[in-house]
Amino acid sequence: MTSNTENIGKKIFAGSVWAVAMRMSIRFLGIISIIILARLLDPEDFGLVAKAVMIQSFLIMFTEFGLESALIKDQKSTHNHYNTVWTIHIIRGGVIGIILASLAHQASIYLHEPRLELIIYYYAAMTFIGGFYNIGVVDFRKNMIFSFDFRYNLYKKLAGFVTTITVAFVWETYWALIAGSIASTVISLITSFFMSPFRPRISLLEWKPLFHFSKWMLSFELLNAVSVKLDTFLISRFSSTANLGLYTISFEISGTPSTEVAMPVARAALPGLAKLKHDIQQFSTMHLSSLSLVMLIAVPAASGVSILAEHITLTLLGAKWSDAVPLIQVLAIFGITRAVYATTISALIAFNRPDLLTKISIFNMVTRFALLITGISLYGLMGMVWGILISGLLNMLVLVIIQNNIGILSAWGLFSQTWRVILATLIMCGGLYYLPLDITFFQNQIIIIRLLVEIITGVLLYSISLFSLWYLFSEKKGPERTIIDLLLKKKGKNK
Repeated sequence: MTSNTENIGKKIFAGSVWAVAMRMSIRFLGIISIIILARLLDPEDFGLVAKAVMIQSFLIMFTEFGLESALIKDQKSTHNHYNTVWTIHIIRGGVIGIILASLAHQASIYLHEPRLELIIYYYAAMTFIGGFYNIGVVDFRKNMIFSFDFRYNLYKKLAGFVTTITVAFVWETYWALIAGSIASTVISLITSFFMSPFRPRISLLEWKPLFHFSKWMLSFELLNAVSVKLDTFLISRFSSTANLGLYTISFEISGTPSTEVAMPVARAALPGLAKLKHDIQQFSTMHLSSLSLVMLIAVPAASGVSILAEHITLTLLGAKWSDAVPLIQVLAIFGITRAVYATTISALIAFNRPDLLTKISIFNMVTRFALLITGISLYGLMGMVWGILISGLLNMLVLVIIQNNIGILSAWGLFSQTWRVILATLIMCGGLYYLPLDITFFQNQIIIIRLLVEIITGVLLYSISLFSLWYLFSEKKGPERTIIDLLLKKKGKNK
C-alpha cells in the first residue's frame, strides 16, 4: 500500500474502533433496557408500539434521498449544499408528519388495533421535530472525527434509555417506549446544535446536483423500505400483536452481536473509501480488509447467539419469552448476511455506483417477498423467519458476485481471508454443543453462571482455533494480523 492508503486505512480502523464503541455503548443500553422492560411489559406492548414504528420508519425510508451520503462522498460540498439538505429534511419531516397523522385512524382499523391511532399521532410529531436536526453533524463522519460522532449518538440514546426505564417503572405501560422515543428525538435536536458550529439556513440552491446522486439513492431506499418492513407488515396483518412483539425483541437480541460490528465499520469505511474511489486497486484492498474484519467477528458472534439462544433468552428476557428461542436461533444467522449487506452498501456508495443499489434492491425485494409470503402462509411465523434467512443468503451471494464483477472485491480473495473464520466457528459451535454443563449445579443454580461459562468457552475455542489456523496455513496476513497489530500497539503504549 502507498503511504496515503495506509494513512486512510489507519483512519478507517481508528474510526471503526470509535464507531464500534459507539454502537456497543448504545446497544448495551438497548439490551439493558430490553432486559428491564421484558419483565415489566408484555410481548403485546412491544408489538403495539412496533406497529406504529413500522409505519413511521417505512415512510422515512421511503423518502430517504441519501443526502447525508452525498455530502460525505463529495469533498467539495459548500455551505449551500448543507443548507439545501437541511431544508429538504425539514420539508420531508413535515410531509411525513402530515401523512402519518392522516393515516392514523385508518391504520388502527386496518391493523385491528384501536390504541394505535393516538400512538401514531405522537410519532407524527416526532418525525416533524426530528427533521430540524443540525445537518452540520455530518462533518463528524466526513472529517473522520468519530469521537464527536460517538458522543452525539450516545447522548440521545442515554436520554431515551433513562426516560423509558423511568416511565416503565412508574406506570408499567407501553407509553414508556413512546416517551423514550420523544426524549431521544428532542435531545438529538438540541445536541446537534450544541456540538456542531454550523448554523444552517433555509435554502434549496443546490438541489439539482444533490438530486443527481440522490435519484439512485431514492429508488434504492424506496425498494429497500418495502423489503425491510415487509416482515413487520405481514405479522401485523396476519398474526397477533403479541407475536409481533415476540418477533421484534427476537430480532433485536439476535442481530446485536453481528450487526453491531458491521454497521460501525460500514459507517467508518464510507468516507475513507470515498477518498480512494479513483484507484480501484487500493479501493479493493481496503474494502477486502474491512469486510474480512467484519466477518472475523460477525460470523462467530452470530453463530454463538444461535447455539446459545435458549440460555440467552432465559437469562435476558425470562421464561415468559421462551417462544422467542427458535426465532433467535434462525435470525442470529441472518445477522451475518446483514453485516455483509451493510459493508457492501457503503462500498458501492463510496465507489459512486448507486445505480447498482437499485438493481440489488429489486432482486432483494422480489426474493424476500416470495419467500416471506410463502413461509408465513404455509408455516406461520416460523416459516416467515426461515424465509428471511434464505432470502438473506441469496442476497449475500448476489452481492459478492456483483462486487467481483466490477472489480472492487475478489470472491477468491474474500474466501482466502475468511475460510479460517468459518472453520474456527464450526469448531467453536461443536465445542459448545457438547460442553458438559448438564450437572446439577448449572441446572439448578443461577443460569447466568452457565451462560457466562459458555460464552467464555466459546471465545477461547474460537480464538485458539482461529489463530492456530492462521499461524499454520496463512502468509501471516489477513484480519488476524490487524487484530494482532492492534494488541501490540496498545501494549507498546501501555509501556
